[in-house]
Amino acid sequence: MLDSLPHQHSSLQLGILNRLKVGQRVSLGFTMALGIAFTGAVTGIVIGEHYERRSRDALEYSMAQSKLVFRAKAGIHDASIHQRELAYLVDKPEALTNSIAGFRKKAQSFEQAFANLQAAYENVDDKHQHMSAELEVYRLLVDEYTSFAQPYFRNVEQLLQQIESLDLASDESGDQEIAQTLLLEAGTDPSLMGVHKFASVLQDLADVIDAEMVAATNALTTTATLRRNIILTSLMIAVAIAGALVFTISRSIVRPLQSVEKVAKEVTEQDRFDLQASVTTTDEVGTLAIALNQLILRVKSLLKEKEVRAQELEQANQKLVSTQKQMIVQEKLASLGSLTAGIAHEIKNPLNFVNNFAELSVDLTDELTEELKARQAQLDPEFVEEITDIIDTLNTNVGKIAHHGKRADRIVGNMLMHSRSGKSEWAEIDINDLVAEAINLAYHGIRAKQSAFNLAFDNDYDDSIGTIRACPQDLNRVFLNIANNACYAIYQRQIAEGSNFMPLLKVRTRDQVNQVEIRIRDNGTGMTPEVRDQIFDQFFTTKPTGEGTGLGLSLSYGIIVEQHQGNINVESELGIYTEFIITLPK
Repeated sequence: MLDSLPHQHSSLQLGILNRLKVGQRVSLGFTMALGIAFTGAVTGIVIGEHYERRSRDALEYSMAQSKLVFRAKAGIHDASIHQRELAYLVDKPEALTNSIAGFRKKAQSFEQAFANLQAAYENVDDKHQHMSAELEVYRLLVDEYTSFAQPYFRNVEQLLQQIESLDLASDESGDQEIAQTLLLEAGTDPSLMGVHKFASVLQDLADVIDAEMVAATNALTTTATLRRNIILTSLMIAVAIAGALVFTISRSIVRPLQSVEKVAKEVTEQDRFDLQASVTTTDEVGTLAIALNQLILRVKSLLKEKEVRAQELEQANQKLVSTQKQMIVQEKLASLGSLTAGIAHEIKNPLNFVNNFAELSVDLTDELTEELKARQAQLDPEFVEEITDIIDTLNTNVGKIAHHGKRADRIVGNMLMHSRSGKSEWAEIDINDLVAEAINLAYHGIRAKQSAFNLAFDNDYDDSIGTIRACPQDLNRVFLNIANNACYAIYQRQIAEGSNFMPLLKVRTRDQVNQVEIRIRDNGTGMTPEVRDQIFDQFFTTKPTGEGTGLGLSLSYGIIVEQHQGNINVESELGIYTEFIITLPK
Protein backbone atom coordinates (compact mmCIF):
# COMPACT_ATOMS: atom_id res chain seq x y z
CA MET A 1 0.00 0.00 0.00
CA LEU A 2 2.86 2.34 0.83
CA ASP A 3 4.40 1.62 -2.57
CA SER A 4 1.24 2.81 -4.27
CA LEU A 5 1.30 6.22 -2.56
CA PRO A 6 3.98 7.75 -4.85
CA HIS A 7 2.13 6.43 -7.86
CA GLN A 8 -1.14 7.92 -6.57
CA HIS A 9 0.63 11.17 -5.84
CA SER A 10 2.14 11.18 -9.32
CA SER A 11 -1.26 10.38 -10.85
CA LEU A 12 -2.79 13.23 -8.84
CA GLN A 13 -0.12 15.62 -10.11
CA LEU A 14 -0.68 14.49 -13.71
CA GLY A 15 -4.44 14.82 -13.20
CA ILE A 16 -4.01 18.43 -12.04
CA LEU A 17 -1.57 19.21 -14.86
CA ASN A 18 -3.86 17.62 -17.45
CA ARG A 19 -6.46 20.28 -16.67
CA LEU A 20 -4.05 23.04 -17.69
CA LYS A 21 -3.10 24.24 -21.11
CA VAL A 22 0.41 23.63 -22.40
CA GLY A 23 1.35 27.29 -22.02
CA GLN A 24 -0.07 27.33 -18.49
CA ARG A 25 1.99 24.25 -17.57
CA VAL A 26 5.19 25.81 -18.89
CA SER A 27 4.41 29.10 -17.11
CA LEU A 28 3.64 27.18 -13.92
CA GLY A 29 6.95 25.33 -14.13
CA PHE A 30 9.05 28.45 -14.70
CA THR A 31 7.10 30.42 -12.09
CA MET A 32 7.56 27.75 -9.43
CA ALA A 33 11.25 27.30 -10.27
CA LEU A 34 11.94 31.04 -10.22
CA GLY A 35 9.75 31.48 -7.13
CA ILE A 36 11.64 28.80 -5.24
CA ALA A 37 14.99 30.19 -6.34
CA PHE A 38 13.98 33.74 -5.38
CA THR A 39 12.47 32.62 -2.05
CA GLY A 40 15.56 30.59 -1.23
CA ALA A 41 17.89 33.44 -2.11
CA VAL A 42 15.87 35.97 -0.10
CA THR A 43 15.62 33.54 2.82
CA GLY A 44 19.36 32.95 2.72
CA ILE A 45 20.06 36.66 2.59
CA VAL A 46 17.60 37.45 5.42
CA ILE A 47 18.87 34.66 7.68
CA GLY A 48 22.45 35.50 6.81
CA GLU A 49 21.88 39.18 7.53
CA HIS A 50 20.20 38.31 10.84
CA TYR A 51 23.02 36.12 12.06
CA GLU A 52 25.64 38.41 10.56
CA ARG A 53 24.13 41.35 12.41
CA ARG A 54 24.12 39.36 15.66
CA SER A 55 27.70 38.28 15.07
CA ARG A 56 28.74 41.81 14.14
CA ASP A 57 26.97 43.22 17.22
CA ALA A 58 28.67 40.62 19.39
CA LEU A 59 32.00 41.47 17.79
CA GLU A 60 31.48 45.21 18.23
CA TYR A 61 30.35 44.65 21.83
CA SER A 62 33.39 42.50 22.54
CA MET A 63 35.64 45.07 20.95
CA ALA A 64 34.08 47.82 23.10
CA GLN A 65 34.43 45.69 26.22
CA SER A 66 37.98 44.88 25.26
CA LYS A 67 38.71 48.58 24.91
CA LEU A 68 37.25 49.28 28.37
CA VAL A 69 39.22 46.43 29.89
CA PHE A 70 42.34 47.66 28.18
CA ARG A 71 41.83 51.14 29.64
CA ALA A 72 41.26 49.69 33.11
CA LYS A 73 44.38 47.55 32.74
CA ALA A 74 46.36 50.55 31.56
CA GLY A 75 45.08 52.67 34.46
CA ILE A 76 45.90 50.13 37.17
CA HIS A 77 49.23 49.39 35.56
CA ASP A 78 50.26 53.06 35.29
CA ALA A 79 49.04 53.80 38.83
CA SER A 80 51.10 50.94 40.28
CA ILE A 81 54.18 52.13 38.35
CA HIS A 82 53.79 55.72 39.64
CA GLN A 83 53.25 54.38 43.14
CA ARG A 84 56.58 52.51 43.02
CA GLU A 85 58.43 55.55 41.57
CA LEU A 86 57.47 57.82 44.49
CA ALA A 87 60.08 56.27 46.83
CA TYR A 88 62.86 57.37 44.50
CA LEU A 89 61.66 60.98 44.23
CA VAL A 90 61.54 61.88 47.93
CA ASP A 91 64.69 64.02 47.63
CA LYS A 92 63.17 65.79 44.65
CA PRO A 93 60.13 67.53 45.96
CA GLU A 94 59.09 69.04 42.67
CA ALA A 95 59.35 65.74 40.78
CA LEU A 96 57.60 63.98 43.63
CA THR A 97 54.76 66.49 43.47
CA ASN A 98 54.40 65.91 39.71
CA SER A 99 54.52 62.14 40.18
CA ILE A 100 51.82 62.29 42.86
CA ALA A 101 49.66 64.34 40.49
CA GLY A 102 50.29 61.76 37.73
CA PHE A 103 49.33 58.92 40.07
CA ARG A 104 46.12 60.64 41.02
CA LYS A 105 45.41 61.24 37.34
CA LYS A 106 45.99 57.57 36.50
CA ALA A 107 43.93 56.53 39.51
CA GLN A 108 41.13 58.78 38.31
CA SER A 109 41.48 57.39 34.78
CA PHE A 110 41.27 53.84 36.16
CA GLU A 111 38.19 54.67 38.21
CA GLN A 112 36.53 56.18 35.15
CA ALA A 113 37.44 53.17 32.98
CA PHE A 114 36.18 50.71 35.59
CA ALA A 115 32.98 52.76 36.05
CA ASN A 116 32.43 52.57 32.27
CA LEU A 117 33.12 48.85 32.40
CA GLN A 118 30.56 48.42 35.14
CA ALA A 119 28.05 50.50 33.18
CA ALA A 120 28.59 48.24 30.14
CA TYR A 121 27.75 45.17 32.19
CA GLU A 122 24.69 46.64 33.88
CA ASN A 123 22.29 45.49 31.06
CA VAL A 124 23.87 42.03 30.77
CA ASP A 125 22.14 39.19 32.63
CA ASP A 126 22.10 35.40 32.66
CA LYS A 127 19.92 35.27 29.56
CA HIS A 128 23.02 35.97 27.48
CA GLN A 129 24.22 32.40 27.58
CA HIS A 130 27.15 33.08 25.26
CA MET A 131 28.53 35.58 27.83
CA SER A 132 28.21 33.29 30.83
CA ALA A 133 31.99 32.81 31.18
CA GLU A 134 32.58 36.54 30.74
CA LEU A 135 29.97 37.41 33.38
CA GLU A 136 31.46 34.92 35.78
CA VAL A 137 34.91 36.52 35.40
CA TYR A 138 33.34 39.98 35.62
CA ARG A 139 31.64 39.14 38.92
CA LEU A 140 34.94 37.87 40.26
CA LEU A 141 36.57 41.08 39.02
CA VAL A 142 34.00 43.21 40.88
CA ASP A 143 34.69 41.23 44.02
CA GLU A 144 38.44 41.75 43.57
CA TYR A 145 37.85 45.43 42.93
CA THR A 146 35.91 45.82 46.14
CA SER A 147 38.39 43.73 48.13
CA PHE A 148 41.70 45.01 46.73
CA ALA A 149 41.55 47.82 44.17
CA GLN A 150 39.42 50.27 46.15
CA PRO A 151 41.37 49.73 49.45
CA TYR A 152 44.61 50.05 47.51
CA PHE A 153 43.79 53.44 46.00
CA ARG A 154 42.27 54.61 49.27
CA ASN A 155 45.39 53.62 51.27
CA VAL A 156 47.70 55.14 48.68
CA GLU A 157 45.74 58.39 48.77
CA GLN A 158 46.02 58.50 52.57
CA LEU A 159 49.77 57.84 52.24
CA LEU A 160 50.12 60.61 49.70
CA GLN A 161 48.28 63.02 51.94
CA GLN A 162 50.70 62.20 54.79
CA ILE A 163 53.69 62.73 52.53
CA GLU A 164 52.29 66.04 51.29
CA SER A 165 51.98 67.19 54.95
CA LEU A 166 55.75 66.68 55.47
CA ASP A 167 58.44 69.25 54.74
CA LEU A 168 60.43 67.55 52.08
CA ALA A 169 62.27 70.66 50.97
CA SER A 170 64.67 70.64 53.98
CA ASP A 171 67.04 67.80 54.53
CA GLU A 172 67.55 68.75 58.18
CA SER A 173 63.93 68.22 59.18
CA GLY A 174 64.15 64.44 58.64
CA ASP A 175 60.82 64.44 56.77
CA GLN A 176 62.40 62.97 53.66
CA GLU A 177 63.44 59.89 55.61
CA ILE A 178 59.93 59.60 57.05
CA ALA A 179 58.38 59.89 53.58
CA GLN A 180 60.78 57.36 52.14
CA THR A 181 60.05 54.96 54.99
CA LEU A 182 56.32 55.36 54.44
CA LEU A 183 56.67 54.73 50.71
CA LEU A 184 58.88 51.71 51.26
CA GLU A 185 56.45 50.27 53.78
CA ALA A 186 53.59 50.87 51.30
CA GLY A 187 55.45 48.63 48.84
CA THR A 188 54.97 45.73 51.24
CA ASP A 189 51.30 46.57 51.91
CA PRO A 190 49.00 43.51 51.30
CA SER A 191 46.59 45.75 49.38
CA LEU A 192 49.30 46.25 46.76
CA MET A 193 49.53 42.51 46.28
CA GLY A 194 45.73 42.47 45.97
CA VAL A 195 46.03 44.97 43.12
CA HIS A 196 48.16 42.45 41.25
CA LYS A 197 45.50 39.81 41.78
CA PHE A 198 42.89 42.29 40.56
CA ALA A 199 45.06 42.99 37.51
CA SER A 200 45.33 39.22 36.95
CA VAL A 201 41.53 38.82 37.03
CA LEU A 202 41.22 41.83 34.74
CA GLN A 203 43.59 40.06 32.35
CA ASP A 204 41.42 36.94 32.58
CA LEU A 205 38.42 39.07 31.62
CA ALA A 206 40.42 40.46 28.72
CA ASP A 207 41.28 36.90 27.60
CA VAL A 208 37.63 35.88 27.78
CA ILE A 209 36.64 38.94 25.78
CA ASP A 210 39.37 38.19 23.25
CA ALA A 211 38.06 34.63 22.96
CA GLU A 212 34.55 36.01 22.43
CA MET A 213 35.94 38.35 19.80
CA VAL A 214 37.50 35.39 18.03
CA ALA A 215 34.22 33.48 18.36
CA ALA A 216 32.29 36.47 17.01
CA THR A 217 34.74 36.75 14.11
CA ASN A 218 34.37 33.05 13.42
CA ALA A 219 30.58 33.36 13.74
CA LEU A 220 30.69 36.20 11.24
CA THR A 221 32.62 33.99 8.83
CA THR A 222 30.28 31.10 9.55
CA THR A 223 27.30 33.37 8.97
CA ALA A 224 28.63 34.33 5.55
CA THR A 225 29.19 30.65 4.78
CA LEU A 226 25.69 29.83 6.07
CA ARG A 227 24.17 32.53 3.90
CA ARG A 228 26.06 31.27 0.87
CA ASN A 229 25.08 27.67 1.65
CA ILE A 230 21.41 28.59 2.12
CA ILE A 231 21.42 30.43 -1.22
CA LEU A 232 23.24 27.57 -2.97
CA THR A 233 20.97 24.97 -1.35
CA SER A 234 17.85 26.89 -2.31
CA LEU A 235 19.17 27.21 -5.86
CA MET A 236 19.91 23.48 -5.97
CA ILE A 237 16.44 22.69 -4.60
CA ALA A 238 14.98 25.09 -7.16
CA VAL A 239 16.93 23.37 -9.93
CA ALA A 240 15.83 19.94 -8.68
CA ILE A 241 12.20 21.01 -8.40
CA ALA A 242 12.45 22.72 -11.77
CA GLY A 243 13.87 19.51 -13.23
CA ALA A 244 11.07 17.47 -11.62
CA LEU A 245 8.50 19.96 -12.92
CA VAL A 246 10.04 19.89 -16.38
CA PHE A 247 9.99 16.09 -16.33
CA THR A 248 6.42 15.96 -15.03
CA ILE A 249 5.18 18.65 -17.39
CA SER A 250 7.00 17.18 -20.39
CA ARG A 251 5.66 13.77 -19.42
CA SER A 252 2.13 15.15 -19.23
CA ILE A 253 2.63 16.62 -22.71
CA VAL A 254 4.84 14.03 -24.41
CA ARG A 255 2.92 10.91 -23.34
CA PRO A 256 -0.42 12.05 -24.82
CA LEU A 257 1.47 13.23 -27.92
CA GLN A 258 3.19 9.84 -28.24
CA SER A 259 -0.18 8.13 -27.86
CA VAL A 260 -1.66 10.33 -30.58
CA GLU A 261 1.41 9.74 -32.77
CA LYS A 262 1.17 5.96 -32.28
CA VAL A 263 -2.51 5.91 -33.23
CA ALA A 264 -1.84 8.15 -36.25
CA LYS A 265 0.97 5.84 -37.46
CA GLU A 266 -1.09 2.69 -37.01
CA VAL A 267 -4.02 4.28 -38.82
CA THR A 268 -1.90 5.50 -41.74
CA GLU A 269 0.46 2.53 -42.02
CA GLN A 270 -1.91 -0.33 -41.19
CA ASP A 271 -5.27 1.18 -42.26
CA ARG A 272 -6.68 0.48 -38.79
CA PHE A 273 -9.56 2.94 -38.82
CA ASP A 274 -11.17 1.24 -35.82
CA LEU A 275 -8.60 2.85 -33.50
CA GLN A 276 -9.24 5.94 -31.37
CA ALA A 277 -6.65 8.07 -29.57
CA SER A 278 -7.07 8.35 -25.79
CA VAL A 279 -8.21 11.82 -24.68
CA THR A 280 -6.60 12.25 -21.26
CA THR A 281 -6.16 16.04 -21.17
CA THR A 282 -8.18 19.15 -21.90
CA ASP A 283 -5.27 21.09 -23.38
CA GLU A 284 -4.11 21.47 -26.96
CA VAL A 285 -2.96 17.83 -27.03
CA GLY A 286 -6.42 16.68 -25.96
CA THR A 287 -7.95 18.91 -28.64
CA LEU A 288 -5.53 17.36 -31.16
CA ALA A 289 -6.54 13.84 -30.05
CA ILE A 290 -10.25 14.73 -30.42
CA ALA A 291 -9.59 16.18 -33.88
CA LEU A 292 -7.62 13.05 -34.87
CA ASN A 293 -10.44 10.81 -33.65
CA GLN A 294 -12.97 12.83 -35.63
CA LEU A 295 -10.71 12.64 -38.68
CA ILE A 296 -10.36 8.85 -38.29
CA LEU A 297 -14.14 8.47 -37.98
CA ARG A 298 -14.66 10.71 -40.99
CA VAL A 299 -12.12 8.79 -43.08
CA LYS A 300 -13.64 5.51 -41.89
CA SER A 301 -17.07 6.76 -42.92
CA LEU A 302 -15.74 7.91 -46.30
CA LEU A 303 -13.99 4.57 -46.84
CA LYS A 304 -17.17 2.75 -45.91
CA GLU A 305 -19.11 4.91 -48.33
CA LYS A 306 -16.43 4.26 -50.92
CA GLU A 307 -16.65 0.52 -50.27
CA VAL A 308 -20.44 0.65 -50.60
CA ARG A 309 -20.10 2.67 -53.79
CA ALA A 310 -17.50 0.20 -55.05
CA GLN A 311 -19.82 -2.70 -54.27
CA GLU A 312 -22.66 -0.91 -55.97
CA LEU A 313 -20.43 -0.22 -58.96
CA GLU A 314 -19.26 -3.84 -58.94
CA GLN A 315 -22.85 -5.05 -58.80
CA ALA A 316 -23.81 -2.60 -61.52
CA ASN A 317 -20.81 -3.74 -63.54
CA GLN A 318 -21.74 -7.37 -63.02
CA LYS A 319 -25.28 -6.60 -64.07
CA LEU A 320 -23.92 -4.71 -67.04
CA VAL A 321 -21.65 -7.60 -67.96
CA SER A 322 -24.51 -10.03 -67.43
CA THR A 323 -26.80 -7.86 -69.49
CA GLN A 324 -24.12 -7.59 -72.14
CA LYS A 325 -23.69 -11.35 -72.15
CA GLN A 326 -27.44 -11.78 -72.34
CA MET A 327 -27.59 -9.30 -75.20
CA ILE A 328 -24.80 -11.16 -76.94
CA VAL A 329 -26.59 -14.44 -76.29
CA GLN A 330 -29.84 -12.95 -77.47
CA GLU A 331 -28.11 -11.54 -80.52
CA LYS A 332 -26.50 -14.90 -81.18
CA LEU A 333 -29.76 -16.66 -80.57
CA ALA A 334 -31.56 -14.17 -82.79
CA SER A 335 -29.02 -14.61 -85.55
CA LEU A 336 -28.97 -18.34 -84.95
CA GLY A 337 -32.73 -18.41 -84.97
CA SER A 338 -32.98 -16.54 -88.22
CA LEU A 339 -30.30 -18.77 -89.70
CA THR A 340 -31.45 -22.08 -88.32
CA ALA A 341 -35.12 -21.46 -88.89
CA GLY A 342 -34.67 -21.83 -92.64
CA ILE A 343 -31.83 -24.37 -92.46
CA ALA A 344 -33.69 -26.57 -90.01
CA HIS A 345 -36.83 -26.57 -92.13
CA GLU A 346 -34.80 -27.31 -95.26
CA ILE A 347 -32.92 -30.13 -93.56
CA LYS A 348 -35.98 -31.52 -91.76
CA ASN A 349 -37.66 -32.96 -94.87
CA PRO A 350 -34.64 -34.77 -96.40
CA LEU A 351 -33.67 -35.84 -92.89
CA ASN A 352 -37.12 -37.36 -92.45
CA PHE A 353 -36.65 -39.23 -95.75
CA VAL A 354 -33.24 -40.49 -94.56
CA ASN A 355 -34.68 -41.64 -91.23
CA ASN A 356 -37.75 -43.19 -92.84
CA PHE A 357 -35.79 -44.99 -95.53
CA ALA A 358 -33.22 -46.06 -92.92
CA GLU A 359 -36.01 -47.65 -90.88
CA LEU A 360 -37.45 -49.15 -94.07
CA SER A 361 -34.05 -50.47 -95.04
CA VAL A 362 -33.71 -52.06 -91.61
CA ASP A 363 -37.06 -53.76 -92.12
CA LEU A 364 -36.03 -54.88 -95.61
CA THR A 365 -32.76 -56.35 -94.37
CA ASP A 366 -34.68 -58.16 -91.68
CA GLU A 367 -37.09 -59.58 -94.31
CA LEU A 368 -34.17 -60.49 -96.56
CA THR A 369 -32.50 -62.29 -93.70
CA GLU A 370 -35.68 -64.22 -92.92
CA GLU A 371 -36.14 -65.11 -96.59
CA LEU A 372 -32.55 -66.25 -96.82
CA LYS A 373 -32.98 -68.46 -93.82
CA ALA A 374 -36.14 -69.90 -95.31
CA ARG A 375 -34.37 -70.90 -98.56
CA GLN A 376 -31.02 -71.73 -97.03
CA ALA A 377 -31.43 -75.43 -97.77
CA GLN A 378 -32.04 -74.76 -101.47
CA LEU A 379 -28.96 -72.52 -101.91
CA ASP A 380 -25.26 -73.14 -102.02
CA PRO A 381 -23.81 -72.82 -98.49
CA GLU A 382 -20.95 -70.64 -99.65
CA PHE A 383 -23.40 -68.34 -101.40
CA VAL A 384 -25.57 -68.22 -98.31
CA GLU A 385 -22.59 -67.35 -96.13
CA GLU A 386 -21.48 -64.63 -98.53
CA ILE A 387 -25.00 -63.18 -98.77
CA THR A 388 -25.33 -63.36 -94.96
CA ASP A 389 -22.12 -61.33 -94.53
CA ILE A 390 -23.35 -58.75 -97.00
CA ILE A 391 -26.72 -58.52 -95.25
CA ASP A 392 -25.00 -58.12 -91.83
CA THR A 393 -22.78 -55.38 -93.20
CA LEU A 394 -25.77 -53.72 -94.79
CA ASN A 395 -27.75 -54.05 -91.56
CA THR A 396 -24.88 -52.47 -89.59
CA ASN A 397 -24.62 -49.60 -92.05
CA VAL A 398 -28.35 -49.01 -92.04
CA GLY A 399 -28.32 -49.02 -88.20
CA LYS A 400 -25.62 -46.39 -88.16
CA ILE A 401 -27.54 -44.33 -90.69
CA ALA A 402 -30.66 -44.58 -88.51
CA HIS A 403 -28.69 -43.71 -85.33
CA HIS A 404 -27.00 -40.64 -86.79
CA GLY A 405 -30.18 -39.61 -88.54
CA LYS A 406 -32.01 -39.56 -85.23
CA ARG A 407 -29.15 -37.60 -83.70
CA ALA A 408 -29.34 -35.09 -86.53
CA ASP A 409 -33.09 -34.94 -86.01
CA ARG A 410 -32.57 -34.10 -82.30
CA ILE A 411 -30.11 -31.36 -83.22
CA VAL A 412 -32.54 -29.91 -85.74
CA GLY A 413 -35.32 -30.11 -83.14
CA ASN A 414 -33.23 -28.26 -80.56
CA MET A 415 -32.30 -25.64 -83.14
CA LEU A 416 -35.93 -25.10 -83.98
CA MET A 417 -36.79 -24.88 -80.27
CA HIS A 418 -33.94 -22.41 -79.69
CA SER A 419 -35.00 -20.21 -82.62
CA ARG A 420 -38.71 -20.20 -82.14
CA SER A 421 -40.25 -16.79 -81.43
CA GLY A 422 -43.74 -17.80 -80.45
CA LYS A 423 -45.16 -16.96 -77.03
CA SER A 424 -45.26 -19.66 -74.34
CA GLU A 425 -48.49 -20.44 -72.54
CA TRP A 426 -48.50 -19.46 -68.87
CA ALA A 427 -50.66 -21.13 -66.27
CA GLU A 428 -51.00 -21.90 -62.56
CA ILE A 429 -49.03 -25.13 -62.02
CA ASP A 430 -48.09 -27.50 -59.21
CA ILE A 431 -44.29 -27.34 -59.27
CA ASN A 432 -43.96 -30.58 -57.25
CA ASP A 433 -45.89 -32.57 -59.87
CA LEU A 434 -43.95 -30.96 -62.70
CA VAL A 435 -40.56 -31.79 -61.16
CA ALA A 436 -41.61 -35.35 -60.24
CA GLU A 437 -42.88 -36.00 -63.78
CA ALA A 438 -39.63 -34.72 -65.36
CA ILE A 439 -37.48 -36.84 -63.00
CA ASN A 440 -39.54 -39.94 -63.75
CA LEU A 441 -39.35 -39.42 -67.53
CA ALA A 442 -35.57 -38.90 -67.41
CA TYR A 443 -35.05 -42.05 -65.33
CA HIS A 444 -37.20 -44.26 -67.53
CA GLY A 445 -35.63 -42.72 -70.62
CA ILE A 446 -32.14 -43.84 -69.61
CA ARG A 447 -33.54 -47.17 -68.34
CA ALA A 448 -34.92 -47.79 -71.83
CA LYS A 449 -31.41 -47.48 -73.25
CA GLN A 450 -29.48 -48.99 -70.31
CA SER A 451 -31.58 -51.69 -68.70
CA ALA A 452 -28.90 -52.38 -66.07
CA PHE A 453 -29.14 -48.83 -64.73
CA ASN A 454 -30.80 -48.56 -61.32
CA LEU A 455 -31.23 -45.43 -59.25
CA ALA A 456 -32.24 -44.69 -55.64
CA PHE A 457 -34.37 -41.59 -55.05
CA ASP A 458 -34.41 -39.27 -52.04
CA ASN A 459 -37.41 -37.00 -52.69
CA ASP A 460 -38.65 -34.32 -50.31
CA TYR A 461 -41.40 -32.14 -51.77
CA ASP A 462 -42.78 -29.20 -49.79
CA ASP A 463 -46.58 -29.47 -49.93
CA SER A 464 -47.00 -25.92 -48.60
CA ILE A 465 -45.79 -24.39 -51.86
CA GLY A 466 -49.15 -24.55 -53.57
CA THR A 467 -49.31 -23.39 -57.20
CA ILE A 468 -47.14 -20.85 -59.02
CA ARG A 469 -47.61 -19.06 -62.31
CA ALA A 470 -45.17 -20.30 -64.97
CA CYS A 471 -44.81 -21.83 -68.40
CA PRO A 472 -45.13 -25.60 -67.78
CA GLN A 473 -43.80 -26.75 -71.19
CA ASP A 474 -40.58 -24.74 -70.86
CA LEU A 475 -40.01 -25.61 -67.18
CA ASN A 476 -40.58 -29.29 -68.02
CA ARG A 477 -37.77 -29.08 -70.59
CA VAL A 478 -35.49 -27.50 -67.93
CA PHE A 479 -36.14 -30.16 -65.28
CA LEU A 480 -35.99 -32.95 -67.85
CA ASN A 481 -32.66 -31.69 -69.18
CA ILE A 482 -31.14 -31.39 -65.68
CA ALA A 483 -32.47 -34.83 -64.71
CA ASN A 484 -31.07 -36.37 -67.92
CA ASN A 485 -27.64 -34.87 -67.19
CA ALA A 486 -27.83 -36.12 -63.58
CA CYS A 487 -28.70 -39.66 -64.67
CA TYR A 488 -25.93 -39.58 -67.28
CA ALA A 489 -23.34 -38.47 -64.68
CA ILE A 490 -24.50 -41.12 -62.20
CA TYR A 491 -24.33 -43.81 -64.85
CA GLN A 492 -20.79 -42.78 -65.86
CA ARG A 493 -19.63 -43.03 -62.25
CA GLN A 494 -21.39 -46.38 -61.87
CA ILE A 495 -19.53 -47.69 -64.88
CA ALA A 496 -16.22 -46.44 -63.43
CA GLU A 497 -16.70 -47.72 -59.87
CA GLY A 498 -18.78 -50.83 -60.42
CA SER A 499 -21.07 -52.53 -57.95
CA ASN A 500 -19.59 -50.73 -54.93
CA PHE A 501 -21.20 -47.49 -56.06
CA MET A 502 -24.72 -46.63 -54.83
CA PRO A 503 -26.48 -44.29 -57.34
CA LEU A 504 -28.59 -41.62 -55.64
CA LEU A 505 -30.65 -38.68 -56.84
CA LYS A 506 -31.92 -36.17 -54.28
CA VAL A 507 -34.78 -33.81 -55.08
CA ARG A 508 -35.92 -31.01 -52.76
CA THR A 509 -38.53 -28.29 -53.10
CA ARG A 510 -38.95 -25.51 -50.53
CA ASP A 511 -41.35 -22.62 -50.05
CA GLN A 512 -39.46 -19.37 -49.39
CA VAL A 513 -42.31 -16.87 -48.96
CA ASN A 514 -42.06 -15.00 -52.28
CA GLN A 515 -40.21 -17.65 -54.24
CA VAL A 516 -39.77 -21.39 -54.65
CA GLU A 517 -36.47 -23.26 -54.44
CA ILE A 518 -35.82 -26.52 -56.32
CA ARG A 519 -32.66 -28.55 -55.66
CA ILE A 520 -31.64 -31.52 -57.84
CA ARG A 521 -28.51 -33.26 -56.56
CA ASP A 522 -26.77 -36.30 -57.99
CA ASN A 523 -23.78 -38.24 -56.71
CA GLY A 524 -22.30 -38.62 -60.17
CA THR A 525 -18.93 -37.67 -61.60
CA GLY A 526 -19.14 -34.00 -60.61
CA MET A 527 -17.27 -31.26 -62.44
CA THR A 528 -14.21 -29.03 -62.11
CA PRO A 529 -14.46 -25.28 -61.38
CA GLU A 530 -13.45 -24.54 -64.97
CA VAL A 531 -16.29 -26.68 -66.32
CA ARG A 532 -18.74 -25.21 -63.81
CA ASP A 533 -17.94 -21.70 -65.04
CA GLN A 534 -18.83 -22.64 -68.64
CA ILE A 535 -21.74 -24.99 -68.02
CA PHE A 536 -24.38 -22.51 -69.24
CA ASP A 537 -22.45 -21.39 -72.36
CA GLN A 538 -23.96 -22.19 -75.72
CA PHE A 539 -22.68 -25.36 -77.44
CA PHE A 540 -20.54 -26.28 -74.40
CA THR A 541 -20.83 -29.94 -73.42
CA THR A 542 -18.84 -32.48 -71.43
CA LYS A 543 -20.39 -35.44 -73.18
CA PRO A 544 -18.47 -37.33 -75.89
CA THR A 545 -19.02 -36.36 -79.49
CA GLY A 546 -22.39 -37.46 -80.68
CA GLU A 547 -24.02 -37.62 -77.24
CA GLY A 548 -24.69 -33.93 -76.55
CA THR A 549 -25.48 -30.75 -78.46
CA GLY A 550 -24.40 -28.20 -75.81
CA LEU A 551 -27.70 -26.32 -76.03
CA GLY A 552 -29.68 -27.95 -73.20
CA LEU A 553 -28.37 -25.99 -70.24
CA SER A 554 -28.05 -22.80 -72.29
CA LEU A 555 -31.76 -23.05 -73.11
CA SER A 556 -32.49 -23.92 -69.46
CA TYR A 557 -30.64 -20.80 -68.29
CA GLY A 558 -32.63 -18.63 -70.66
CA ILE A 559 -35.94 -20.17 -69.59
CA ILE A 560 -35.24 -19.74 -65.86
CA VAL A 561 -33.43 -16.36 -65.79
CA GLU A 562 -34.82 -14.47 -68.76
CA GLN A 563 -38.26 -15.96 -69.21
CA HIS A 564 -39.25 -16.58 -65.57
CA GLN A 565 -37.00 -13.92 -63.88
CA GLY A 566 -35.62 -16.60 -61.60
CA ASN A 567 -32.11 -17.82 -60.89
CA ILE A 568 -30.18 -21.01 -61.58
CA ASN A 569 -26.88 -21.95 -59.94
CA VAL A 570 -24.77 -25.04 -59.83
CA GLU A 571 -22.54 -26.39 -57.07
CA SER A 572 -20.22 -29.30 -57.69
CA GLU A 573 -17.17 -31.15 -56.48
CA LEU A 574 -15.30 -33.38 -58.87
CA GLY A 575 -15.94 -37.08 -58.24
CA ILE A 576 -18.49 -36.43 -55.47
CA TYR A 577 -21.64 -34.55 -56.47
CA THR A 578 -23.38 -31.96 -58.64
CA GLU A 579 -26.37 -29.92 -57.44
CA PHE A 580 -28.53 -27.54 -59.46
CA ILE A 581 -30.33 -24.87 -57.41
CA ILE A 582 -33.28 -23.18 -59.12
CA THR A 583 -35.33 -20.35 -57.63
CA LEU A 584 -38.56 -19.20 -59.23
CA PRO A 585 -40.72 -16.26 -58.16
CA LYS A 586 -44.27 -17.18 -57.27
